[in-house]
Amino acid sequence: MLDHHTHEEVAHSPRAILKKQVKRLEDMGMKAYMASELEFFLFDQSYEAAQTSGYRNLKLASAYNEDYHIFQTTKEEEVMRAIRTGLQGAGIPVENSKGEASAGQEEINVRYADALAMADRHAIIKNGCKEIAWSKGKAITFRPSGTTMLPAVPRISTSRSGARRKSRCSSTIPANTACRR
Repeated sequence: MLDHHTHEEVAHSPRAILKKQVKRLEDMGMKAYMASELEFFLFDQSYEAAQTSGYRNLKLASAYNEDYHIFQTTKEEEVMRAIRTGLQGAGIPVENSKGEASAGQEEINVRYADALAMADRHAIIKNGCKEIAWSKGKAITFRPSGTTMLPAVPRISTSRSGARRKSRCSSTIPANTACRR
C-alpha cells in the first residue's frame, strides 16, 4: 500500500509489516514459506439475487456435510473447476479443492510460496473465487458461517457504566442484543 501523496509505502500496512518480518528472518538466515487453504460457502443464488432477498433465506449449494463426498462435489464441479482453472491461469498453483465439513462449504488449497508472494496470492484468490462464482450465477462468502452473507454492521451498546461503545457484530444478532467482542 502506498501513500497517495508521497507514493511511499505505508509503514503500518499489513504488506509493509510482513516485509519487515521477512527481512528479519532473512537477516537470521531463514526464509518464510506459507500456503493458503481457503474455505468458503457456495450459494445457488447470484450476488444480485442475494442482495434483492436482503441476504436472507439463501440456498447453499448442498444441504449436508460434503467432506470427502464425491457425488456432492460433482454437482459443484462447474464452479470449482472454473476456480481451479482460473487461478492456475493467473499463475497461482492450485493443489486441490474439495467439499468441506458443512453444508455448502468448499475448500481450495494452494501450493506454498514465499510469504510475501503467498500474501499477494491470497488476496487474488479470494477476489478471483468471487468473480468466478459471479460469472456462473452463484455467490460465495468467506464468512465463517454460511447461513448468511450479511456484512458485519456497527451496533451501539451501553456498558453497565453507561458508556456507549461501537463494535462490529454479525447482522444475524438481533438489533436489541448487545454484543461483546
